[in-house]
Amino acid sequence: MEIQAAKKRKFNPSSYMPQHMVEAILSKLPVKSLVRFMSVSQSWNSLITNPSFSLLRSNFAHNVLVLNPDFELLTIDHASNSLITLNFPFNRPHMQIIGSCNGLVCISLTGDYENMIVWNPCTGIFRELPNPSCPKDSIYYSYGFGYDSLSKDFKILLAVEEYADDSQSVFYYVEVFSLKQNSWKRIRYSINPQESIVGEPSYRMRGTHLNGVLYWNLHELVHVFDLGSENFSTLPSPGSDGYLGVLDNCLSLSAFTGIWILKCCGVANSWDKFVSLSTEDDIRPLYMMNNDIIAKKFVEERGEEIAGITVPSGKISTLFKIGDGQNMCDAIAYVEDLVSPSNFISEIEDVNTEKRVI
Repeated sequence: MEIQAAKKRKFNPSSYMPQHMVEAILSKLPVKSLVRFMSVSQSWNSLITNPSFSLLRSNFAHNVLVLNPDFELLTIDHASNSLITLNFPFNRPHMQIIGSCNGLVCISLTGDYENMIVWNPCTGIFRELPNPSCPKDSIYYSYGFGYDSLSKDFKILLAVEEYADDSQSVFYYVEVFSLKQNSWKRIRYSINPQESIVGEPSYRMRGTHLNGVLYWNLHELVHVFDLGSENFSTLPSPGSDGYLGVLDNCLSLSAFTGIWILKCCGVANSWDKFVSLSTEDDIRPLYMMNNDIIAKKFVEERGEEIAGITVPSGKISTLFKIGDGQNMCDAIAYVEDLVSPSNFISEIEDVNTEKRVI
């Protein structure tokens, strides 16, 4: 009887190991292992698919998402040490990456700020989003995608400028999308703003996300947007030109002479030079792996690649060729995780927008 009763009892891993130890161990495992362990117990399944779990994995499970000139999405297969093409059914001209955060990637299928989806590259699950209400024909806009830990919600920020017919007045719109509420809301509307995060069309339009805050390096300032309070602020920039990134959980900025990191976010004079560079090539840091910076490198007319930069020497080595230098590719870091976009619509009735790429 005791044996039969024992068989009926469900296995509960938490009864053998403290929860914090379970989380620490699982956070270091590759996605393929996590898929198997999701079936161990309901508690493990809930843990692995929780967006908070991806925060634990952010230091261990980085990869690169590349958008090539053929509008294909590629990533690194670490087992074969090669670039592989992902199964993504929306390979459309002008497709654009809006941002990446905690295992999810936001993509505009039309290369502007409409027809957006939120997609998990590891599971293939995606969710279509409603369009914003701001003007549809502006070529001046910026955006960002991140996670607000206070509300436990993924958010998209969109800032758009529209010139009036007389070309004298500028209308400045800022909208925020909530994945939980499945809706956009306007948080700012002004005429002829003194400061805005909107710039000329370039990869600097995309905000860099770090710990619930989005950053843009524009107009010789680092513009800051707090996803929790939904307020803007600014910081001095160590260089008028350059790309922002995240290295060792610090905001970074790359310019021709080197890469700087912001030791204390919110402190204006805490930029320190992280590594010197002896190149004038276009370098965009993506993430740290051991003692190397993984970066995107662009040399006009010569080629484009994913490169490794050794710290502290600054030596640059080619890891993968991704383009010929004629048509610029895009690349962004993402965390390999199993979080689903559908986890953020439980509070909304009659919303069923999740789909899976087979």
